[in-house]
Amino acid sequence: SFANCVETLSLNLHRPWSVLWTHWDPLTPNQIFGKDDSPISVLEATTWRDDQPVSLIGRENGSAEVWSLANGRIIQKWKPQQINYLSMGGGGTSRIVGLELTETQDGWLLIGAWYSQGQRISHLGVFNLTTKQVTVLRALEENIEVTAFCVAKRRGKSVCVVAQKKNLGYMSTPSYLKILELPSLRLIVERSNATNASI
Repeated sequence: SFANCVETLSLNLHRPWSVLWTHWDPLTPNQIFGKDDSPISVLEATTWRDDQPVSLIGRENGSAEVWSLANGRIIQKWKPQQINYLSMGGGGTSRIVGLELTETQDGWLLIGAWYSQGQRISHLGVFNLTTKQVTVLRALEENIEVTAFCVAKRRGKSVCVVAQKKNLGYMSTPSYLKILELPSLRLIVERSNATNASI
């Protein structure tokens, strides 16, 4: 019978049709991830534990998210209540303007910068994905904007280098750089009038 013939030939009828002299690469399926009601303001690709590829998504409503690119699932969502509370005083929420994910001696840190349109100030926050501890640094003056930040090594320890400027709208003001300890965001060094500085 036909069934006995198939069993005798050890044919695998569950695979797609192919001929013996061809080789097909496995298909990589397309997928949609990161769906939410709030628009995306920041999108970054990086890796974390065991070189797992992830996407960092920052939203207009102030939430920061880490998504797995391997399976399209959300790994972590963070919307700091401290930043929402600070933003409500000036009306509205703070949108994310930058995200970084880095491994330090204290664990994996998700670092974000928020800009509050109502108060025209920036906030910087650190979420330790290992211990779940949150640290928030609030700008003390109005019209202070974080223009860029990155993570670097200083004397063997991870630090956050932040570029800020005073945004008066009608005139350009010199930027200044800060080096902050991670994860505490304690100020280590500040350099003012860093007009030509870039990160």
